[in-house]
Amino acid sequence: MYRTTTVGTRLTIVSAIGHHRTGDGHRAEALASLKAAGDLEGLRKKHRAFWAEWWPRSAVSVPDAKAQAFYYLQIYKLASATRPDGPMMDLMGPWYGGGPWPGIWWNLNVQLAYQPCAPANRVELLDSLIGMIERNADAMGKRVPAEWGGPRALAMGRISSYDGASKIETEPEAGNLVWALAVAWDGYRLSGDRKRALRLLPLMSRAAAFHVARARPGADGKLHLPASLSPESGGGRDCLYELGPMRWLLRTLVAAEQDLGWKHADQPGWRETLAKLAPLPSDENGYLKAADLKVSLGHRHWSHLVHIYPLRDFDPDDKAEYALVRKSVAHWTSNRSGWRGYSGLGASSMWSLLGEAEAAGKCDIHVGGVNSLYRESGPCIETPLQAAATLQERLITWDRRGLRLFAGTPAAWKNAAFHKLRAPLGLTVSASRKDGVTQWVRVEAAVAQTVRLETRFDAPPRVRAAKATALEKRDNGWYEFKLDAGQAVLLVSPDFNGPAEFAVELPASGR
Repeated sequence: MYRTTTVGTRLTIVSAIGHHRTGDGHRAEALASLKAAGDLEGLRKKHRAFWAEWWPRSAVSVPDAKAQAFYYLQIYKLASATRPDGPMMDLMGPWYGGGPWPGIWWNLNVQLAYQPCAPANRVELLDSLIGMIERNADAMGKRVPAEWGGPRALAMGRISSYDGASKIETEPEAGNLVWALAVAWDGYRLSGDRKRALRLLPLMSRAAAFHVARARPGADGKLHLPASLSPESGGGRDCLYELGPMRWLLRTLVAAEQDLGWKHADQPGWRETLAKLAPLPSDENGYLKAADLKVSLGHRHWSHLVHIYPLRDFDPDDKAEYALVRKSVAHWTSNRSGWRGYSGLGASSMWSLLGEAEAAGKCDIHVGGVNSLYRESGPCIETPLQAAATLQERLITWDRRGLRLFAGTPAAWKNAAFHKLRAPLGLTVSASRKDGVTQWVRVEAAVAQTVRLETRFDAPPRVRAAKATALEKRDNGWYEFKLDAGQAVLLVSPDFNGPAEFAVELPASGR
């Protein structure tokens, strides 16, 4: 709904949207908002203040002008599509123009849409996702079959509206909810906000109850999962789309007892389940989709690799496991015949995670039309937003060892920089690369910790910090140092004499 006001030659249009789901409640809600919007000058000031604060939170600079402009359009779209206390993003965002996707799809789309929020230093937007799950958790639990832990357990089917109502199939897409919760969990890890973690853990424990209830002992003494679906590609027993996220979830919940002092009555059972859980099935080409289902080349969905990205649930120091991870990514990316826009983005993020920048650079990150929107049978929002996340990860990514700077930045991008991107655990990181070599890195910690960095300096850096900080060199270009909460350290190349500054032209729309 809208109203117009004319003063002299100036026409002002004020619009409002209602989200109430009962009868004409949405209309009344919109009318109430319009009536409250009486002070137009106050609204303008509030609007301008929001954008003035929004843009400087973080920045990126790459020599690909199209990729950089596209990135900032996505950051603009995030603020246009949701707010912390607003409805969560669906597939269309705020731009409705007809199409087949007016709803929430949980088998990839929601997760991709929210992926760039926390790294871009805008973690609060995840509250719209978390709030939706919290508000509807009990109703969701009632839809879970009793033999799979309902109503205590939580799961999510393929499609829902804003009430979270979805059908849990006989052979479900069982990784949907865990993947969404993992994106939200990254919000805690990147912000370092313990309250955010404690808000999420009860939801995660209820999600775990669903998977634990489904596990059954096999003849080999291991716990196995009944048939479930790998999105868009069939499924079977011990489906990777369930087994991989389930393993990550249980590991995360068990670690929360030591890391956060969080107690739960199910922790002994989670440990026992982890100890007996069947290994992820694989063959000579890498991970399978399920115990009896090979990976079909050209498949667009990386459902069998979610535990690699974005969950990062593998040990890079385990040579055998790392080789299996790399083989699996190489096999999936070897044929792109059925790929869509998001397929190349997931592949690029995986190659960046593995430190193979040239492979990451060969996966197109330019998706969407001239208006930056994406169309697949109709307009949908998630793929361009994942493009923003993929660009972030070309500049900074991480695994269990620590942070990897410029690990996905190809040789063609000789100069690149980023400012105030977030990384685990509560780190704010800025860095600059010139002529293919890191010039400086600034790291600030929200919580005390030991920081490990793969920096790509061409010589051991010098340390600038208000407090004496010992920098320890590790193997293969990794460095380690300790930071207190609130402490920052600047690492600079030995031949760098200038100030560590970051300058980037912010979008005109943010001014």
